[in-house]
Amino acid sequence: MNLKKLLAVAIFAASAAGASADTMENLTSNKDTQILVKNRFGECVTVKANRNLTGCGEQPVVEQAPAQQVEQVLETEVKTFSADTYFDFDKSSLKPEGKAAIQQLAQELNQRGANVRKITVIGNTDSKGSDAYNQKLSERRARAVSNYLIENGVPASIIEAYGNGERQPVASNDTEAGRAQNRRVDIAVDGIVERPVQRVIN
Repeated sequence: MNLKKLLAVAIFAASAAGASADTMENLTSNKDTQILVKNRFGECVTVKANRNLTGCGEQPVVEQAPAQQVEQVLETEVKTFSADTYFDFDKSSLKPEGKAAIQQLAQELNQRGANVRKITVIGNTDSKGSDAYNQKLSERRARAVSNYLIENGVPASIIEAYGNGERQPVASNDTEAGRAQNRRVDIAVDGIVERPVQRVIN
């Protein structure tokens, strides 16, 4: 090959290389061009075209986790109110502290709405005094709590109130501390709650 042919080939190769570079520059610097690339964490992202970025193939399909299944169950929750805190001695009228506590409970019950199926209010006393007197006192205190729940919006149709007198102690009546625990009003709330379904793994 003579000198003229060599020069012609060299000029053609340089022109082709320049055109290829111009094409690549236009592709990678075009602001309207978007490409799929991998970032430094190996994640596929869509960005404006640029050089020196590793391209991506098809994005992997991410399977969605199945929604947590729940079931509705009926549960009973018992709240205990100390008679010494919420009633005056030997009385069945609620003190301000007692009214505040019952108001708060009524708000919670009203928020649950139809999920509350039944409320049982049970008065209890210690063993001091006659059985008949303690029975009547426990009934009056149970009614006082029941009536105040109703005054605060809890439906009367789902409330039952009665007294146990001294028949259901939770502590010994031989000590003052034990008798104080026995002077109380229990409120049992039967309601529907949602619990996650437990999966059985074989």
